[in-house]
Amino acid sequence: MVDGANTTDKVVSCIALQMAVALGGRIAEELIFGENDITTGASNDFQQVSRTARLMVSQLGFSRKLGQVAWSQAGGNSFLGSSMAQPSDFSMETADAIDGEVKELVERAYRSGWTGLCRPLATQVAGQLAVISYCWQLMQV
Repeated sequence: MVDGANTTDKVVSCIALQMAVALGGRIAEELIFGENDITTGASNDFQQVSRTARLMVSQLGFSRKLGQVAWSQAGGNSFLGSSMAQPSDFSMETADAIDGEVKELVERAYRSGWTGLCRPLATQVAGQLAVISYCWQLMQV
């Protein structure tokens, strides 16, 4: 027999890891250019991660706060905002809770990517980049 809770935790962990990896481009930009000189290049990464987090919370039931409920219909026509004219499947309080959960999942993925995935690699690569930069400067003299 398969342990449902254990399987669910593994699925959520796998999706969370994929989200953290997807934010690697933004994290790399911050490491290379600094927090104040990032570009818009990672905007698609944030859209993808936000979409995944919203799917987890609102359709797959992967929210401890909101429970195992599908809060919205999958798919649907959103052409020119027509979905905004449709009545919601849930209250504004639930919508706020979903938004909060999505934000928390995206922020957690970012922190996980920064501390768990990128920091060790960046430390290793930063040392190599410093050596390359130093050698390049010596060659220019």
